[in-house]
Amino acid sequence: MKKAILIAHRGVSAEAPENTLAAFKRAVELDLPFIEMDIHLNKEGIPIVIHDETLSRTTNESKDLSVADASLDYLKQLDAGSWFHEKFSGETIPTLEQTLQLLWGKIGLMLELKSSEGQEAQLAKAVLTVLEKWMKKPSNKAVIIGSFSHKIVSRVRELNPEQAVIGITETDEAVHEYIQMGLKHIAISKKQAKDSLFDLLKKQNARTWVYTVDEVETAQELLEFGVEGIISNDPQKIKRSLKL
Repeated sequence: MKKAILIAHRGVSAEAPENTLAAFKRAVELDLPFIEMDIHLNKEGIPIVIHDETLSRTTNESKDLSVADASLDYLKQLDAGSWFHEKFSGETIPTLEQTLQLLWGKIGLMLELKSSEGQEAQLAKAVLTVLEKWMKKPSNKAVIIGSFSHKIVSRVRELNPEQAVIGITETDEAVHEYIQMGLKHIAISKKQAKDSLFDLLKKQNARTWVYTVDEVETAQELLEFGVEGIISNDPQKIKRSLKL
């Protein structure tokens, strides 16, 4: 049975508030190979590490303000940890720059770019601009940019053909579209896991990662399918149980 790598989904989000420096530090402590994180642009066009388009679910912001309408100064005043547990009170929303300062050279990075319609090119350019200076610094850890948006993936490839990319999907149709684009690294939902799809990806010599897997039994089945990566909120549990 092929051995797969573990990717900490939004950091170790089973143990710390998602997409925060605390969740990312925990992944480094566990010596995991990769972290997945989500990125939106704020009002000033700064790449911000957060999953939702709006702020209310993972912060103490009560108006459901969108990230795109929030200034950096405002974002930095928000508490992004207390909703998870009081011991994380005061945890803030990190920028991509802050996150790279913490993690560069310590762990592989999967950056999932999220955007409202029409913002694809701006988001891709902003993230690549931040990455550009860090790529000049020593590191043997991979940086992969991914998205559910075909437009974003295409734009990243146009702006930097050398940048590693991953297509993220939740439908078989999207898998076929990414294959037609020539992608060789694809992340699929665990709901899509079936022999026919894995056979197709194998024929295309595509690396396959699967999200979001927190059940040991599911992870075991995926290993038997031969997937290369398992994206999990609780990678520590998977790691211990399956000795990955």
